[in-house]
Amino acid sequence: MMALPMLKQKPADDISEQILFPPYSGMREALTFLICMVPGLLLVGLLWKGVFGDEALGPFYLAAAICVLFGFLALVAQERACRQGNPFAGSLQSILLRTLGPLAGAVLVGMYFPQLHEHRIFQAFVCAYLLTLIVETILSVRLVRRWDR
Repeated sequence: MMALPMLKQKPADDISEQILFPPYSGMREALTFLICMVPGLLLVGLLWKGVFGDEALGPFYLAAAICVLFGFLALVAQERACRQGNPFAGSLQSILLRTLGPLAGAVLVGMYFPQLHEHRIFQAFVCAYLLTLIVETILSVRLVRRWDR
C-alpha cells in the first residue's frame, strides 16, 4: 500500500490560533463557527421572541439548528478537500451543502409541519440562514487562504 504524501504545514502565526486550536487542526474553522453561532443565534432568538411572541421561539431555534448543522458540515467538507489538495472542489462542496441543506430543511419542515407557518418558520429560516452564511463565508475564505500558503 502506497502512502499519500503529507502537505507541508506552516506553524500558526497568531498566538490565539496556537492556544485555541492546534495549528492546522482538522476542524478549526468548523469549531469556530459553532463557538460563534450558537450563542449568537440564542441571543437573536430572544430578540425574535420579543418581536413575534413566545410561540415563534421554537420554530426559530429549529431553523437555526438546521442552518448551523449544514454550515458546520460545509466547513468540515471544505477542510477535508483542502487537506487532499483540492480547495476548489471543497468550495463547491461547501456551497452545495450550505445552500441545499437549509433549503431542503425549510421545504421538509413546511411540508410535514404546516402548523409552523403561523409562527413564521420561513422568515426564521431566512434570518438564521443569512446570519450563519456571513460567518461561514468569512471562515471559508480564511480556510482556503490558510491552505493556499
